[in-house]
Amino acid sequence: MAASENQKSRTLVLDEREVRAQLAEVRAQLARYRILEGQLMSALELFDTGSFVENASDEGTVPGTVGRGSQRELIVETLMASDDALSVTEITNAVAEKSGQAVSRTSISPVLAKLKKAGLVEHDDNGWQWRR
Repeated sequence: MAASENQKSRTLVLDEREVRAQLAEVRAQLARYRILEGQLMSALELFDTGSFVENASDEGTVPGTVGRGSQRELIVETLMASDDALSVTEITNAVAEKSGQAVSRTSISPVLAKLKKAGLVEHDDNGWQWRR
């Protein structure tokens, strides 16, 4: 079949290395967005599990937790910031450091159990980890 006079032929030149590099960059960005999406969804689930008191002094905040936050919030923050599973001792130490107060293991474990029941954290032989 002969091409009509109105049709133009086009040539496309691609550099395979550049295409692969761009694809890798897009995949990395997507991975970061998936992590962010998971974190935001998990944060919303905290409202559903009663972790935050809605309609407090500012919408979505917990009364009395201005500044450093509640232990539960500090535990969530600690787990979300870690790429690795953490032991209860590591979580306890991190929360104590962030809050500036001594924290007992017995106050951390029930919070972790509630977060696990809500499906927000996972626990295995390596410790506790935020579900991503």
